[in-house]
Amino acid sequence: MFSIHLSELPRPVKTLILMSVDAVLACAAYWLATIARYGRIPSLTQEQIVAGTAVAVLLMPAIAFALGFYRSVTRFHAPDLASRAGAVGALCGGALAAIALMGGARPLQATGFGFVFALVYFILLLASRAAARWMLGRSNDPGIPVAIYGAGAAGRQLAVMLTRGGQQRAMVFID
Repeated sequence: MFSIHLSELPRPVKTLILMSVDAVLACAAYWLATIARYGRIPSLTQEQIVAGTAVAVLLMPAIAFALGFYRSVTRFHAPDLASRAGAVGALCGGALAAIALMGGARPLQATGFGFVFALVYFILLLASRAAARWMLGRSNDPGIPVAIYGAGAAGRQLAVMLTRGGQQRAMVFID
């Protein structure tokens, strides 16, 4: 049986997978924000529904890519993940608000929708990365047992990094 782990895929393929997931999240955020902002799905024509969804699905991963959101390794915690996700959400919400304004929406409606979208998309981005980290962090292979010389803060930090890498596990600290 042919089996491949996500961590073994080439980086461009992993980036494409993340962009596809983010496109689906953008679509979900778009409709959740619409329902949250208006309290219902507004009566729209089929063209408006398709156009709004397409803008969300195409624009959001493009903005995230332009901001370098896909440069960090998902299975490890990036310290600036929340700030990058916030920037992506804010720019995406601002872009949708601007598009809504150009489409004839009232300024308060467009701004409110953009804000709600930014918040929902931010939450979905962080949740998806946390889920990916959890799934990629699970492993049936406990790794190669190693001994670490030094039981201080640096030794503990090394043990954590080795465990997260998944190829080794600290068995003994020698001090």
